[in-house]
Amino acid sequence: MPRRKKITIKAKDTPIFDLLASELSNNSELATDYDMDSIEITITKKHQPYILDADKAISNLQHYYVANKQFIEHFAGKPIISKHLLAKMMKVSRPTVDQWLEKGFISQSVMTGIKITSFDLDEVIEQLRKQKQ
Repeated sequence: MPRRKKITIKAKDTPIFDLLASELSNNSELATDYDMDSIEITITKKHQPYILDADKAISNLQHYYVANKQFIEHFAGKPIISKHLLAKMMKVSRPTVDQWLEKGFISQSVMTGIKITSFDLDEVIEQLRKQKQ
């Protein structure tokens, strides 16, 4: 992922410099060892999160399921897919799946009847397809 654009502003050029320097000077370590005239404010540009290669994740997911569906546990005709298994199926890391969940790229659901959190493969594929757009 490319670096985000960063802007640095000298605090001395802002109308709140005196207040900022005064507040930082209240910290004994900063007051004696640091030059308050060198205070800078750094702002990084927000970036829109995205999935780098959704097509590859979809393809890996579909291929793994077709080749290994007899080894995946099922309940009421639906496969039980954990985060670990989903990561393995898509050939991504488990923390990547956690990040995708956190950012809302994919979602999981509780299977009725057994109260196990699982991923619906069709929903995950559809959610990944939406990320391509």
